[in-house]
Amino acid sequence: HFPVHFLFPANFVHKLSFSQFLPTRLKMTCEPACRRFRTYILALRQRWLYENQMMDMRCYEEQEQRMACHAMLRWVSKRGEISRVNVLNDCFNIWHAGPFATANGLRVGRHPLHQVQWSEINAALGDILLIMKTARFNFSRYILLPMGNHSKLSPADDNRTHYCLYTDDSFSILPKRHFNQAMSAFFACAKELGNFMETCDPVLRYPYEMSSNKVNSLSGLHTSDEETWTRAMKFLLTNIKWAVVWAAKHATERTQCDAN
Repeated sequence: HFPVHFLFPANFVHKLSFSQFLPTRLKMTCEPACRRFRTYILALRQRWLYENQMMDMRCYEEQEQRMACHAMLRWVSKRGEISRVNVLNDCFNIWHAGPFATANGLRVGRHPLHQVQWSEINAALGDILLIMKTARFNFSRYILLPMGNHSKLSPADDNRTHYCLYTDDSFSILPKRHFNQAMSAFFACAKELGNFMETCDPVLRYPYEMSSNKVNSLSGLHTSDEETWTRAMKFLLTNIKWAVVWAAKHATERTQCDAN
C-alpha cells in the first residue's frame, strides 16, 4: 500500500482528465467516469492524512506516558532521601545571636546595649506559637491562635477571651499587663507540652526545668529587668527547640507506620 499522495500528487489529481487523450466522440462518455475517479482519489488522500495525524497523536501520548513513568521512578528512588528531610527544622530555625534567642532569625528579648524593636519580638513570638501549634498536640487549657506579630491565646472554655501575645512601647498604667497574661498562658502551654514529651520519650525531656511562669528559676513575665527576661526567653526557646525535635521524630515514626 503506497501513500496516495505519492502515486497521485494533489496538483496532478485536480488536473486529472483522461478525456484529453480520447477522441472527441468519446469525451462525452468518459467525463463522468473521470470525475468519479478523481473524487475517489481525493477521498483516499484525505483518509490517509487523517489516519496519519491520528497515529502521530497516539505516538505523542505514548511518549508522554513514558516520560511520566520515568519521572515517577526517579521520585520513588529518592523517597528514602526525602523522608529523611526534617521539615520542621528547616521551617522553624531556633538559634541564638549574642544574648538573644532567635526564631527564624528574629530576636526575642531586650538588652540595654541592644534595643530590639517590639515588632521583631512580636513576630518571633508568633513564629514560636506556630511551632507549638504544628506539634499537633491538643492543649487542655488554651487554644493557640498564631497570627504573625499579632498572635493570641484563648482559654479553652471561653472563646470570647483572648490574650494578646504582642505589645509595644506605648504608655500604660499597668505596664504589659495583658502581654504578661499571654506570656503566662504561653508558659503553661510550653510546660504542658514538655510534660507530655517526657511521658512519651524521657530521652527528649526539656533541658531547663519549667514551673509556673518560670524557666530555669527565671521569670518569663516581662518586668523592668529586661535582661533577666531575655535570659528566660533564651532558656524557653531552647526547650521549644527540643519540642521541634520531638515533633519531627513523632511525625517520622507515624509516616513509617502508615507506609508499613
